[in-house]
Amino acid sequence: MTPIIALGQSELTLWPLMLWLFTATIGLVIGSYLNVVIYRLPRMLEIAPLPTNNTTKAFNLWWPRSHCPHCNATLGVRDLIPLVSYLSLGGKCRYCHQPISWSYPIIETVTAATFLCIVATFGLSWLAVASGVLTCSLIVLGVLDYKYHILPDNVTLPILWLGLLLNINGLFVPVEDAIIGASVGYLSLWTVFWIHKFITGKAGLGYGDFKFLALLGAWLGWASLPFIVVLASICGLVYAAVQYGRGRLTRTTPLPLGTFLALGGWWALLQGWW
Repeated sequence: MTPIIALGQSELTLWPLMLWLFTATIGLVIGSYLNVVIYRLPRMLEIAPLPTNNTTKAFNLWWPRSHCPHCNATLGVRDLIPLVSYLSLGGKCRYCHQPISWSYPIIETVTAATFLCIVATFGLSWLAVASGVLTCSLIVLGVLDYKYHILPDNVTLPILWLGLLLNINGLFVPVEDAIIGASVGYLSLWTVFWIHKFITGKAGLGYGDFKFLALLGAWLGWASLPFIVVLASICGLVYAAVQYGRGRLTRTTPLPLGTFLALGGWWALLQGWW
């Protein structure tokens, strides 16, 4: 594992504290941008409605500027400091005092926490940087599937190909394992889909799930897939049991398999099952 920065003995005293603070800060900032992607991408794909007070023709990841979805006030720098702004404002908009969704600080905090776990596991290395990219994609895809039941190709496919490219030199696994992993990941759920449809006449999975498991296979290799699928299944069963107990689950309620695959994939990444 090649380190990005080599330190002398005299620099090691303050380095751990600086490293953790730097990692947490980067995680919070990137988590803030992931919130933008999670909010805007479904609206760009016309899966979720645009804000009713949206007055601009362009709506993408860069435009319009960050604004309150309630009063449309453009947010300044002091309103966009990850986690700090939310806490200082008491979870409400500075201008209209409407509540800000709790999902924003949670995603920022989760991103920072996962980055800390990655650095603790892999150190400050290129492997940690690549793991951070994969983690960001898992957070975005996991949340989108949970909230909207979508796994967009414009996130899944570029990350899948990136995993194959990174493994050309065996960053995570040999490239042969990555290619087999992508193929087995896709074909395994594709087979389950058609068996279920043949027996029941209904689609039990979405095509996005096939591509998502292929993505994980491309990054972590075919050997990681059984662990990922088993852990995702356990998480899905626990989630279903809890939701059924709360009266929020019926036989026709779709389960966000992508969310559970994201959890299994990240745990496989951290535990080194690949």
